Amino acid sequence: MGLFKKNKPETNRLGNLKILFTTDLHGSETAFRKFLNTALMTKADVLIIGGDLAGKSLVPILALSEGKFKVFDKVVGREGLEDIIKHYKSIGTYYTIVDEKEYHELEEDKNKLEEEFKKVILERLNEWSRIAEEKLKGTNLTISMFII
Repeated sequence: MGLFKKNKPETNRLGNLKILFTTDLHGSETAFRKFLNTALMTKADVLIIGGDLAGKSLVPILALSEGKFKVFDKVVGREGLEDIIKHYKSIGTYYTIVDEKEYHELEEDKNKLEEEFKKVILERLNEWSRIAEEKLKGTNLTISMFII
């Protein structure tokens, strides 16, 4: 037996079970989609996301008149907004579209900001659940998300 010889794994009562594990998605839809694609490519039996599902930042997008939106100091139209939202989803940044009054409420009221943050996190996770159901259709895989 060589020093670096790989031992044959014992087969337990579950047989050859493939577990795909990841962590630290931090709200990134791109990372989540890659996880699902990897599950399909590797024919995993069990999918586990170990933690840190949620992103860490929330950007308020100010709705202006005539289909314009202000993101930080940049004013964009609907098409520009779609690009920004797509980018935010890919990097795990949350966003909320607000009017001037709501913008100031979020700035001034920490509890309101915390409530909004929780709301957008749950919206993203629900969206991920729909993505997973569609992506995993026709397989024996299901997805369950538990939020503590």
